[in-house]
Amino acid sequence: MPIIYSNTVKGTANLHQLHLMLIGFIFIGLMFNSIGINNWAKKIPVEQYSVIRNTAIKMSQTWSEIASMLKLNKPKSMIDDLKQFLLNNLEKEVNLFSNPIQDSQTQEQQQSPLPIIISKSIVEESQIKTVALVGDSLMAVSLAPNLNRELKKLGVTKIIQAYRSGTGLSRPDYFNWMTEYPKLLAGQSPKIIICTIGSNDAQGFQIGNKVYQFGQPEWSEEYSKRLESFLMMLQSQNAQVYWVTLPKMRSPVFDAKIQALNKLVANRLEHQPGITLIPANAILSPESLNTYVEFSRDPKSGQEQLRTEDGIHLSDAGGRKLALGVIAYLKRDGIFAGQDSSK
Repeated sequence: MPIIYSNTVKGTANLHQLHLMLIGFIFIGLMFNSIGINNWAKKIPVEQYSVIRNTAIKMSQTWSEIASMLKLNKPKSMIDDLKQFLLNNLEKEVNLFSNPIQDSQTQEQQQSPLPIIISKSIVEESQIKTVALVGDSLMAVSLAPNLNRELKKLGVTKIIQAYRSGTGLSRPDYFNWMTEYPKLLAGQSPKIIICTIGSNDAQGFQIGNKVYQFGQPEWSEEYSKRLESFLMMLQSQNAQVYWVTLPKMRSPVFDAKIQALNKLVANRLEHQPGITLIPANAILSPESLNTYVEFSRDPKSGQEQLRTEDGIHLSDAGGRKLALGVIAYLKRDGIFAGQDSSK
């Protein structure tokens, strides 16, 4: 018969208490971050993991309700508010003290695939002091900072940063543009909107218990409806929309999906009044429209990198090149007629 010493019993009891404490810490941690877990669950691809996704969403919603009752979400809410406050102030400082990049008009014309044609302005000159930049991370990462610089050189006094990384039209359960976009505008009425969105939309989505596989006719029909609703919202105050298509992607599989999405969007937008389609690849690599181009020749610096390491986003040089191309489209339409962005 084995002899159990008191210190062993005590050690076993302490280990048991340690386990309980660990479980308690994990439980409290889940309560504190229930919203984050819910957002993570909503990002899970619908096609492959619909059961896991739905289970995780339900569990995190339950945790969120418990956390709300126990007021455990209060500290996280305070931290989020502080983070947003700091980001807003940082953005104001960046906009105030940013040092515009000096580009000659010759370089601008070389980088733009379009001649700068002065035509009748679609929007009155007095109405273009406010421009909205709309989209996902393709807008946020490098296109928006470069557009900010170029638009300010053209006299735009207010630029609305209405973009959010990781979002799109496929997953309103994660971020609903139809409800969030008006909040981002905060009562302002831009007459020019530059938009690029869709890099997160090459995936299936779920409505009720039904899963819509990406690229299937039912998916395309539903996505087209969402696209049209989104466009109606953008144009609700007679804004002119400049829609920048998605560039080529490094991964052949992902690129095939992105180009299919580009085609669907182009078919819906091509002849719609008040919307101008801007083909990103025609600006980034006019000499090879159907090829992913990571590097290009620059008259000043020689070789420049257009894309980031992930093969999806644009580098700062790529964002600058695309921004100058977008500005060329605006000038072609008579917007900013006679104004020089090379100053």
